[in-house]
Amino acid sequence: MRDPEKPQQIIEAAIRVFARNGYYSSRVSDIAREAGIASGTIYLYFKTKEEILVTLFREKMAAFVAYLRREIAQVPEPEPRLRRLVLLHSSRTRRWPRWCRSSCDRATSSSAAPPPTRCRRISS
Repeated sequence: MRDPEKPQQIIEAAIRVFARNGYYSSRVSDIAREAGIASGTIYLYFKTKEEILVTLFREKMAAFVAYLRREIAQVPEPEPRLRRLVLLHSSRTRRWPRWCRSSCDRATSSSAAPPPTRCRRISS
């Protein structure tokens, strides 16, 4: 019988492992160890490491987008609204730089997009 809380436990462990090691250097066994479960257990819930990552992005980005929408809805004018959006996004990247870097590495390696460039700070 599958544990309905196990996928979330795996996702949370994957966040920590990917942030610490980067996506490509992380193994499913590392995620399992971090989650405190057997490696084979992960495959009951996810087919591949990439499926874990995709699920993680879907869940976490949906929550982040909902948060951003709530925050910018409070700002009536377009320019201050955009400024608020950029500041909220940049504060997230400052708070979790290793996770954001590994996310960018993964996203840009599988597409034709150029690597991310450094952004200059936008004053509030």
